Parts: sequence; structure tokens; C-alpha cells
Amino acid sequence: MGVRGNQELLDQLPQPVAEPAAAVVAALSELQGVRHAALRPEEVRALGELWERFTAQAASGRLSLLAAIDARDDVIRKAKVGDASAVFAYHALGQRRGAARRDAAWASLLRADGGDLPGLGAAFAAGDISAAHVEVTVRAHRQLGPTVREAVMDCQVPHGDDDITAALRSALASLSDAFTARVRLILVVDAVLAHYARSMSVPELEAIATRIVRILNPPNPRKAHERRYLQMDQLPDGSWIARFSCGADQGLRLQRAIAAWSAPRPGKGIDQDGVEFPIPDKRDLRARRMDALSDIVNVAPGQDRHHTARRQRGRAGARRLSRRRGPRPRPAVPADAGRVIGRAAGAAGGTAAK
Repeated sequence: MGVRGNQELLDQLPQPVAEPAAAVVAALSELQGVRHAALRPEEVRALGELWERFTAQAASGRLSLLAAIDARDDVIRKAKVGDASAVFAYHALGQRRGAARRDAAWASLLRADGGDLPGLGAAFAAGDISAAHVEVTVRAHRQLGPTVREAVMDCQVPHGDDDITAALRSALASLSDAFTARVRLILVVDAVLAHYARSMSVPELEAIATRIVRILNPPNPRKAHERRYLQMDQLPDGSWIARFSCGADQGLRLQRAIAAWSAPRPGKGIDQDGVEFPIPDKRDLRARRMDALSDIVNVAPGQDRHHTARRQRGRAGARRLSRRRGPRPRPAVPADAGRVIGRAAGAAGGTAAK
């Protein structure tokens, strides 16, 4: 990013687009040169909020452009369908692959025509919410799952409820043109979260989104196990970073194993006079946990080879002993075995019947 300057880019745009773009560049340069020390405290706060709205509007315009790139096949000709904006962000804008794919997904969701979160996209375009609000809502969209998102429900606008403001009533009414109609559930969730995002902070909106997800798609331990994953990525300096998710049973066993191996390990030293002194373990808890996991991994392969070798030696010895002794004699069956089994079966049947 930055291989071409503003003027070079403006020269390639048609006049109806180049004129407002040049005005924006000039206005931003002028605003960046404002001396903040000469402003009163309330003026500094107002300018900070204004910059935040500018940031949201610019980010929304960028996402709108990425959605337009995905809708066309002549901007990035060799890209696959739906990957054009991610390819453009990665190669032309110099973003990381993960950030490029995330922005492409956001652009698809916030589209006014056909997106799952059009209400949120409108609030973002107006500068009423920040990118953090969008991130919370997109996460809730993913956690709801396709089955819940595509469910159809009756959109009935409530009346006489003090907890629902007029703005929210208007947003819900716009989904069904003020008439009772069946709409996709995700559109109702979008209208609700977009309404609250305009007046609430990010943690408050996250609490509401979490509650909505728990009500519509309650957690299931089996689903948590099915969503298990471990992702490891190597950084340019050779180090590694990882993310993982697992079910309750696997997580508890991992936590217990790591806790058992991650206790502090102070040492002892001897000074030049022959006196022992303690050497404290300066590792924090996170470092001790990482070292514990590494120790467990180092020990496990050796244990596995040891037990495998013992099993193989035991089986070989048993085969040699059986060849030496001959065929193993069959156990003697008592004469009244049938009567004993019958009594046991009858006792089991009587217990089950009771």
C-alpha cells in the first residue's frame, strides 16, 4: 500500500468521482494540521468524536467497494468467484490474508441489497457505530449458525411495551412493511442489534448479543466437542502462535494435566563460600503452562514407545510359551452350568421387572 500517491490515483478517476475525492483529501489534510492545544476541552472531545465518525464512514465506504469488487468479474479476472475482494486487499492493499478474508466477509454481510446485516451496515455508513460494534454483531451472526439464521418467523411489532422504543418499533416495522409477515430470523436480530449499537458501548452490546445467541441457539456440550480445533501458525521470526477450542471433557483433562506440571520449580545454588541459597523461578504462570505442555509432549512419545515395546515383548513371550506347552486346555464346564445360568437369567429378569 502506498506505491501510488493521491494525485496519481485521482488522475485515474472520472471527474464526478475525482472532485469529491480531492475535496476529502484536502479537508483531511487541513484537519490533521489543527493545533489541538488551542482548542477548549469540549472542542477537543467534539473533534475526537467527529474523527471517530469519519473513521466509520470511511471504513463503510471501503467495505462497500469490496462488495462491488466481489459482484464483478472484470476487476480481478483470475480470482475465483467471491474471492476477488480478498485477493485485491491482499495483493493491492498489502493486507494479511486473514484480515483480507475478514473484510470480504464483512462486506458481504453489510450489503444493503441481500446482506444478512443491512441495518448494521446502514448504521456503520452513517458513522453511528464503530468497527468494534460490527465485530460483535458479526461474531453473533456466526455463533447463531445457519439453521437459526435461516429460520422464518412472524415479525409482529409489539405495542404498549415501554422497554421497546419508537425507533426500534420503526426498525422492526420496516422489515414487514408494518404488516404481520414471515421474515428471516437474522433480519430481526440485525434490526435489534443495530438499534442498540447506536446508543450502547461495545461491552454492553456484546452482553446483549451473547444473550440473544444463548436464547436462540443454546449451548450444547456435544456441539462444543464437534467444534473442536487446533490452529498453529508460524510467524516470520520462527515463533509460533496458536488458537484452540475443545469440549468440556477435553478441556478439563488438559487443564488438570497442565496444572499438575506447571508448578514453580525453584532451584538451589552454592555461592563461593559453599553456602546454599535458593534460586527463585521467575517464570510467570503463562510461561510455566507453556513449558508444562512442552514437557508433556516430550514425555508422551517415549511412554508410548515403552508401552508398545512391552506389549510386543509380552505377546512374543506368550507365543513361545504356548508353543512350548502345547495347546491350552479348555476349562471344565460344570454339569449344572445350564441350571446356574438359568437361575442367574431368571434373577436378572425378575430384578428388571421390579
